Amino acid sequence: MKKLLIVLGLAALLPAAHAAMPGSTWDLIMEAHGHTKKAKEKLEQAEKAETGERQKLMQQHMSLMEQAMRQMHTVKPVKDMTMEEHERWISEHQKFMDEVMDQMAREHKLMMEGCAGMAKHAH
Repeated sequence: MKKLLIVLGLAALLPAAHAAMPGSTWDLIMEAHGHTKKAKEKLEQAEKAETGERQKLMQQHMSLMEQAMRQMHTVKPVKDMTMEEHERWISEHQKFMDEVMDQMAREHKLMMEGCAGMAKHAH
């Protein structure tokens, strides 16, 4: 519940951040956020799926995460940003990185559960 409130609070701030960002920079950030949102949906599906389907969904999740990381890697602060714009850019980048790290930790947990399940069946 706490995460949901945080996400909703951050979502409410996005229009303000958008207003202070140069167009192409903001568009690239939003595109990267879109990839992480789609990736999170795949991860949530994988967490609920059976083993065979889980692997397929986790592969899709990783592909979306790679796209998001490539996209965000291209986003750089614009040289003529004001200090306020630069601080907002850093804030958006940090939110992105937090989301990526959270999803990677969850995916790692699923992978480890899968390994533990395979070890049980091997014995």
